[in-house]
Amino acid sequence: MRLLALALLALAGWQAGPPLPVARSEVAGTAFAGGVAVVGGFLADGSSSARVDVFRPASGWSTLPDLPVSVNHAMAAAARGRLYVVGGYGPEGHLRRAFVLDGGRWRELPPPPDARAAGGAAVVGSTLYVVGGVGPDGLRRTMLALDLRRERWRELLGPTPREHLGVAALAGRLYAVGGRTAGFDTNTRLAESWTPGGRWRRIAPVPDARGGTALAAVRGTLVSAGGEAPSGTIASVYRYRPSTGRWARLADLTTPRHGLAVVGVVGTLYVIGGGPRPGLTVSDANESLQVGR
Repeated sequence: MRLLALALLALAGWQAGPPLPVARSEVAGTAFAGGVAVVGGFLADGSSSARVDVFRPASGWSTLPDLPVSVNHAMAAAARGRLYVVGGYGPEGHLRRAFVLDGGRWRELPPPPDARAAGGAAVVGSTLYVVGGVGPDGLRRTMLALDLRRERWRELLGPTPREHLGVAALAGRLYAVGGRTAGFDTNTRLAESWTPGGRWRRIAPVPDARGGTALAAVRGTLVSAGGEAPSGTIASVYRYRPSTGRWARLADLTTPRHGLAVVGVVGTLYVIGGGPRPGLTVSDANESLQVGR
């Protein structure tokens, strides 16, 4: 009975949209140009993609120019009409490269201080932050900060080291939720926040441990969705209100996935792509949930 109730709850809340044009997993996602940009990722045959798609609720899918390199596990964020993509795994392993889509063309930025993949990215003010992730020699203890005006990098102390975590910005703060330290049997419930000039501090842990997850800001709150665990992909979705410091459960994902794009656009949460089963699997699912205040 409990499983049936959860299934009905999910079906009542989530809506299916036009599918992602090319199914893939371990994508990067961000709000961009009035919609959701889905960047790179694994294809079904295990190769990586340079493809960049944008879903706009009013007009559907369109494509942007391909990235200069095929990537998976990259980090993406947008600011001032520009789309930024950092790191990931490329043809030769961890990438120490960053790109910006500016005026309809990709331009390579100065290389970041180190190579990393499977982190998260978000913008606070005029700075792009790359948080968490893993490099050639293991988990990263620093976060990367790109001054968007001068296009210069620096390193700052990061949150508790982990990869495959969710990262988002809200009201001038960065948040890092979930993640893992190695395989998906090392998932964590850890949640932390940071204000520029301060230190990372722990907030209430997300109720279910998750890695291969993502985080989005929606209506002044944060929503954690997706992930993989030894038992399978993770269906539970949680919303955090900074004003109360509490998590609450939303409708479970209709199609549980990991390595997915989770993005808020106005009052709607979009969950796109990702692997429906642990490991290398892909999906073209595009599902959305209206998030109330």
